[in-house]
Amino acid sequence: MVPGDWLVRLVEDAYSYPDIGTLIPLTSTASICGFPYPGIDNTRPFNLDIEGMNAAFRNDRLACVAAPATEGVCLYMRRAWLNAIADLASGMVEFSDRVGSASNGLSQGGNWINAVTPNLYIGHQGTPERDQDLSPKDRNGLAAVQTDPLRSARIYRHIRLLGQAPAAKILHVSHAMGGGVSQHIHELAAHFSQEAAHIRLSPHGEQGLVRISLGIGPQADQIILHPQKDQADLIGLLKSISITAVHIHHMMGLGPEILDLSEALGATCLVTVHDYYGLGGNITLTDRSGRYPGHYSPKLGKPARLLPVGPSPASLRAQFHRLVNTAEMVIFPSNATRIIFEQAGLLTNASVVTARHIEPASRTQIAPRRFIKKPIYKIGVLGAIGREKGADLLQQVAKRAKRLGLPLRFCLIGYANKPLQAVEASGPYSPEALGGLIEGQKLDLIFFPAQCPETYSYTLSSALACGLAIIAPNIGAFPERLSGRANTLIFEHLASVDKVLAQITAFIERMADGLPQTAPRFDDDACRQDFYIKDYISIASRRAIDASGGQDPYERSQLIRLADRSVHRPKEWRNALALWIWRLYTNPAMRWIGLLIPYTVLRFFKRALTRTSIHDLNKTKI
Repeated sequence: MVPGDWLVRLVEDAYSYPDIGTLIPLTSTASICGFPYPGIDNTRPFNLDIEGMNAAFRNDRLACVAAPATEGVCLYMRRAWLNAIADLASGMVEFSDRVGSASNGLSQGGNWINAVTPNLYIGHQGTPERDQDLSPKDRNGLAAVQTDPLRSARIYRHIRLLGQAPAAKILHVSHAMGGGVSQHIHELAAHFSQEAAHIRLSPHGEQGLVRISLGIGPQADQIILHPQKDQADLIGLLKSISITAVHIHHMMGLGPEILDLSEALGATCLVTVHDYYGLGGNITLTDRSGRYPGHYSPKLGKPARLLPVGPSPASLRAQFHRLVNTAEMVIFPSNATRIIFEQAGLLTNASVVTARHIEPASRTQIAPRRFIKKPIYKIGVLGAIGREKGADLLQQVAKRAKRLGLPLRFCLIGYANKPLQAVEASGPYSPEALGGLIEGQKLDLIFFPAQCPETYSYTLSSALACGLAIIAPNIGAFPERLSGRANTLIFEHLASVDKVLAQITAFIERMADGLPQTAPRFDDDACRQDFYIKDYISIASRRAIDASGGQDPYERSQLIRLADRSVHRPKEWRNALALWIWRLYTNPAMRWIGLLIPYTVLRFFKRALTRTSIHDLNKTKI
């Protein structure tokens, strides 16, 4: 799929340098010259046709880039190069073999070079080149491919395409810790992939740097800046993209100057509250025992655990108060979360909406399975859990059940902050594998021992999707998300271990006898079920016309300079050491270490080494 003038433009660039032998354009599917992301099968953004895509390629002319290989249906070969590498009279079979591999053609062509033009885009349907598909001879050029010679030209064209596209451009601001925040951003970007461009800003290392990703996936190009030292570059870059909305998901690891981005860009500001960090830094609102007392108190604003180096609780609270009262919309994923912030007095002048995270309907609308009577019941717990997520309660309930000889077995699909007695643990997993792990473990029930008020809980979504019976506490989002659900027990989270265990056993016995067990009905649900479908993109697009027509984007030389900046890699030895210590501590064979070294001491040293959570360290190959 090519624009009308594709061949003319290809010829112009092929003869723009005397030593170009072969030339290919950027394309949707390729390992070397894929656009906007190399090595994957790209879809054209915003439903643009080929002519619409090429609007960003005609404004100015960039230099062609030497490449170790040139292959494809739009490969242009100069006559002089052909004469240098092959004799047409020798037959097309031999000729095809000789030019089919650009690496071979290059070696036969003397001083000729292969090149890619960043001035033309073509659409391509098929399977992209994969490194494993290359022949040994082709692999000689693989090292050069890894240097990504097209990076700066590709970034420049991508920024120009984003700036010209008639769609919303949303800057998602978040921490770099993954988890539910990252999952929500990914699902927003996937759901609204054609209606909006999704850019991400997050901390990069621990030197005050930020990472701007031109997309949400791992393949997205990144530009690293310092928001204070490089403020002009940061604003110029985002204006060139024509950001229409700044959607702030989290501020941990970011400076207060990020709060003023929407004003500097003339963009709409939205805020999603994913935890309780804005109340003073205590993200779980648990006390020193690791439990939420059941009601909000200003004392809970003082975190019981050490926070990363950063603003004081009072400063955090003041920053958040200013943010939510100037934002166009503040989004709460549950009624319980909104009520806590209202009790804290931070929403006096804020425009708020309660809207559960957007997810595929198949994850949450499955009817519970029929409960089957068995001699032994297997109870599963999901995710990475610490004290706040109920690790201590889980261990106590499991030990008590084992001591009493109850027909209950406990399995943690995930891992805990320490080895748990009487609990089998599977270890870290990828989110997409969770459904299969639940089925593979042949669970009968899923237990949420959380001692903190969850704002949403994606693991609850996974539990709902599998249709098993659920046991959950009476705090946070659980009561409203499980409202009226069959085969569901809502327990008092501050109850004693004996009482919780008694409730669980009675719940199982009644279901086994065929008696209906339904969660209480949550009657005060103010959630807007249609907020994301009806309003999200319209709010994020309100300034789209102003952004595309009124901004003063950076000149080409300035954008190329930013694109040429190397991607600074933060030092990983601290993360590696923290993960090694954690794995040693949680190894069942080394359980004696836990008796000598209290968990609080281990946690202190871990946080002195790195801010990154163990959950996210486990997802990184170190």
